[in-house]
Amino acid sequence: MENSCFIKIVIVLERSTLIVLALCLFTYCSVDYSLLEEKYCSSTGECASGFVCDENTKKCVRNVVRDVGDRKDFESFDIKLAEVDDLKFSDVEDVWDYVERDVWDYVDVDFEGVDAIDYDVDGDIGSKDIIDVVLDIIFDDATCVDECVEEGKIECVSQTDFKICKRQGGCLIYETGYKCESNQYCDINESKCKEQVCKPGEVGCDNNKAYKCNPYGSDFDYVTDCTNQKKVCNKGECIECKADCTGKCAGEDDGCFGKCPDPCNGKGSCSGGNCYCNVGYAPPNCNKCAEGYTGYPDCVRCGGNREPCCENNQCSNQNLECVYGVCRHKCPNNMVRIGSSDVCIDSFEASRDGNKAASVKGVLPWANIAKVDAQNACGASGKRLCTISEWSSACKGPNNYLYPYGNAYEPKRCVDLNANDRCNNGDGTGVMPTGSRVNCEGGYPGIFDMSGNVWEWVLNADGSGCKLMGGSVDCCNRGSKAAECLSCNSLETQRCDLQWPGLGFRCCKDVP
Repeated sequence: MENSCFIKIVIVLERSTLIVLALCLFTYCSVDYSLLEEKYCSSTGECASGFVCDENTKKCVRNVVRDVGDRKDFESFDIKLAEVDDLKFSDVEDVWDYVERDVWDYVDVDFEGVDAIDYDVDGDIGSKDIIDVVLDIIFDDATCVDECVEEGKIECVSQTDFKICKRQGGCLIYETGYKCESNQYCDINESKCKEQVCKPGEVGCDNNKAYKCNPYGSDFDYVTDCTNQKKVCNKGECIECKADCTGKCAGEDDGCFGKCPDPCNGKGSCSGGNCYCNVGYAPPNCNKCAEGYTGYPDCVRCGGNREPCCENNQCSNQNLECVYGVCRHKCPNNMVRIGSSDVCIDSFEASRDGNKAASVKGVLPWANIAKVDAQNACGASGKRLCTISEWSSACKGPNNYLYPYGNAYEPKRCVDLNANDRCNNGDGTGVMPTGSRVNCEGGYPGIFDMSGNVWEWVLNADGSGCKLMGGSVDCCNRGSKAAECLSCNSLETQRCDLQWPGLGFRCCKDVP
């Protein structure tokens, strides 16, 4: 017989034995089961009814297990169908016998009661339809594996894959091979595909918490609060932090679990991390005095007259000098300030410049002058006679010495003898030019001849009195009292009109 298939449909009308037999007639009544299995799955992973796609081989395999004698499946089962050239109603008994002998007994399936109208059998039915009819009859009586109860329901088999409950033959069975979309995961609890909560494998930071997304995007593998570790989150890891208050004001977070200090050091206001310094304080952090101010942290104006000296003892103009930390007007040339007072004293004993008193080195003192004339000479120069206190302070200096140069008398250090180093006879002769003895300097540097040479007119504090101080070349005539006569404490009272070759003066000046 040629390799062809004949299809015949026999309908037994007796209600008790109504049977639909689908017979596919292959060569010598044998059908190659490969028509149903071992075929490659379709592009969508589908197989014939009763079969599922094997993901490993991508071939169709049966999805039902049934005891058939010693056989547990249908993998090699050949359905035995009769070769019938022409079946008529009168031949029903022969067909029935064949089915009982070659089909029922073999597959242990009860065909009794099957109604032909359950299957869409007509004259145009094809070979595949006939096979489905036969298999459906078999499956109706088979025990379904992986049976489900709700058609269309899905069940997750992993976080990416799921299966769907489908009707195949007489069974509801799960069909596998389905995957969620690339941006989804399968929620096992809810049995449905859901949008990913995070990007698979992604690491990052959120509110100083480090996280890593699991491979499916369904959850975070870990969430670590870096704050509890006193660290900061960086690219999904908790790392050691370093405080940085750049651009921040007091009390703001320093980035390392602390608060930023006042960038203005309490000497200004902060806005947006920038300091607006109080008057007298220099930006950017108000941590030093501005130009023209000194004394940080209590910056006050400096450099002006009677104001604190600025850095490096500087004052605001060349007419001022720093005197013990305070800017004061400078003394005129050849005058020296007496300590920190407002009084300057001539460096040298007064010499004559017309009717004015001058302070010049290397000239003879203006001697043989009465008190009133000495006052007028100082006044003509814009000065005045010194008081006892002023003169004494200038002689003793900052160390309060007994002599301008120290506490011990040193003969011949100052002009205490005449030019021939001999004592005169008390007539005031032997006076030498101003500044002749360079070591006779003091109390303050730059003042000369405060001991010896000529006596000098001085006043009481109220401007009265006619007093002399400093001694002269005549003191040598006083024997054991000579040293006392030449000290800074030497003070004598004379007639105000006294004029004598060993009597002169020097001037003082008040400075604002």
